[in-house]
Amino acid sequence: MLIARKFVLLAALLAAPAAAALAQSWEREFAQGMASTDTNVRFKAVTDLDPNVAKARELLYSVLEKETWYIRAGAIQTLARAGDDVLPELRKDLEKHRSPFVREGIVFALGSARERVNDVIPALADKSEQVRRAAAIAIGMKPTREGITALIERLAEEEEFPVKVFIRDSLEKATGKYLGWSAQDWKNWWAANREQWKPKEETPPADPSELTRGGDEKKEKSDEEKAAEADDRKVSETSTTLRDVELSFKETGKGGPLFIMPDYGRNGVYLEKHLSSLSDIARLFFIDLPEIHKFKGLQNVGATGVPYYPIDKLADAFDALREERKQERIAILGHGMSAWVAMRYATKYPKNVSHLILVCTWTGNKAWSKGRDRIEADGKQRRDPEQEHYAQNRVVDVNTGKHNYEPKDMQEAEALARMDWTLMFADPRNALAFLWYKPSYRPMGGCIIPEFDVGKEKGNPVPTLIVVGTHPRSLWTSVADARLFLKYYPNGQILECPNTANMPMIEDYERFTKGLRAFFKKYPFRKK
Repeated sequence: MLIARKFVLLAALLAAPAAAALAQSWEREFAQGMASTDTNVRFKAVTDLDPNVAKARELLYSVLEKETWYIRAGAIQTLARAGDDVLPELRKDLEKHRSPFVREGIVFALGSARERVNDVIPALADKSEQVRRAAAIAIGMKPTREGITALIERLAEEEEFPVKVFIRDSLEKATGKYLGWSAQDWKNWWAANREQWKPKEETPPADPSELTRGGDEKKEKSDEEKAAEADDRKVSETSTTLRDVELSFKETGKGGPLFIMPDYGRNGVYLEKHLSSLSDIARLFFIDLPEIHKFKGLQNVGATGVPYYPIDKLADAFDALREERKQERIAILGHGMSAWVAMRYATKYPKNVSHLILVCTWTGNKAWSKGRDRIEADGKQRRDPEQEHYAQNRVVDVNTGKHNYEPKDMQEAEALARMDWTLMFADPRNALAFLWYKPSYRPMGGCIIPEFDVGKEKGNPVPTLIVVGTHPRSLWTSVADARLFLKYYPNGQILECPNTANMPMIEDYERFTKGLRAFFKKYPFRKK
């Protein structure tokens, strides 16, 4: 018996160093992966962790707190694999962890499975706006009866619009009903329908090729949807062809017409949620820039084999839409390079524009090039080759069609595409970055951005609001360049947003929307 015990003790002593070595091995591999400048390698290091190991969860929490949106998404994906025996720890950390970025990540991890989504309901009352927003989004993705009840209750209490808009969005997605902002209307409907409600059957993601076709097949609207659109409880969607240009847009709100364009290469999803708060002062038209194949008769540029993006044709199509809607004048908001379309419209149709809102844009190609130079220099200084290569990839020789830098493989190409999105945010941890990265991506087709110089535009005395991010991480645009617009738009004013790089509607929402409201109060839409 004594001999047997000695063998057991010996086996335990031999196993202990082996276990310690194994632990040191995975921790070492994780540290090596996270030391890489390749985001694909860092992502793999995070997703290789075992969320059932306490030390690994600590590392995942550190990733959620400190890393960029893409790496954070990997940590969320990994935490979602945690076994049921770990759930009590996740629930406790969701309630008590000091970091809102960690609590937010736990919300998305738990919310990824319907059988766990009810665990995020308490987060609807979290002290942090970003955590409450995450809970509203997560419940909408995997709705349950308990979750819908909690959303309706929170709709009555929530004061922050960037949270409230996602509560309403989740209620609409979960129920297929469009009852607006009234919590009482939702309560009344839910009291009558709670027991009959069932979650929609989950379908696999669409074939990626379908996402680029431009929505050829339209689902027939129900009578309820038509009625909801008629009284502005639901955003209406329209596709039309004007001046040989196919336009697709959504509209909502009451008041003078405000055409809103996302940045070039983006869908308007990131604008729609936050700017919908202005629907009480304007009729909002969220217009995506048409892909290049939706224009007719374009000529290729040099050896590139692709045309310039035709901003003049788009301006003409906008004026045709104005005429079709029987509007004397329109206000135009352009984000990023889309602001060039807004200014070109004001040049071609000066009497038909009531307001210009230029958000995080440039006075022309030279200013854009200076922004690109800043990004490349910053990448070199911080020893971030992905940022450096991204900046180099932005430059195309029109004579040869070649970029200054070509990604070596598809993985690097994807990393550079993510960098394009990351640089829009002052805080690259922002959860909306990973939630909207794919939905906001809009493949425009092969084309080249045309030459633009505000000094060659005619200028216009129209009321103009120039919005610029002033955070130190605002590399693309600058205050100095923004102020140059005042030379050409004498009724212009600058709105500085210190908490953002190029996403003021998300990162500096309160200052941005207050600035827009003050602008429209100072220069109201002219009544017919």
